[in-house]
Amino acid sequence: MRHCGLPYEEEPSVEGVLISHAHMDHSAYIHHLREDIPIYVTQESYLILKALEETSRTPFTELIHLKKTFHFIPKKRNEGYKRLQGKPAQIKRDVKVIKPYKNFEIGNFKIKSVSVDHSLPGACGYIIESDDDTIIYTGDLRFHGRRPKTTKKFVKKAKRPIQQL
Repeated sequence: MRHCGLPYEEEPSVEGVLISHAHMDHSAYIHHLREDIPIYVTQESYLILKALEETSRTPFTELIHLKKTFHFIPKKRNEGYKRLQGKPAQIKRDVKVIKPYKNFEIGNFKIKSVSVDHSLPGACGYIIESDDDTIIYTGDLRFHGRRPKTTKKFVKKAKRPIQQL
């Protein structure tokens, strides 16, 4: 694989990135990720990120595609690299759409996304288990919105290991 047109020196140090919801404080830095790092999102969050990418002109909305706006190509006569000029190319990122309450795995981790109430659709928390530990990632949630029962269900599920969910 290549990043910015330069060969990768090594495999990615992460096997995937979990996005809890599509607010920019949780997703704006996706554009910094290599295209070979999978991104895990709910269907609703995927559609919101796609709409943001399609309707925005800022570089921080390279969410579903990596745009080669900052890309190097070899100079003539093997004299190093130069920055690509002209219209940027797009590379589709490895986006994995996940379903709420369905188990999936990343590396040695068993993961379940659980819907939570938040100010936009598709928000979720994650229950992440390894052989040794369980991690609960809440993202942003609330108990006072339109769907407080979803957050209460998340809290209930977070109290038990994935095998019992």
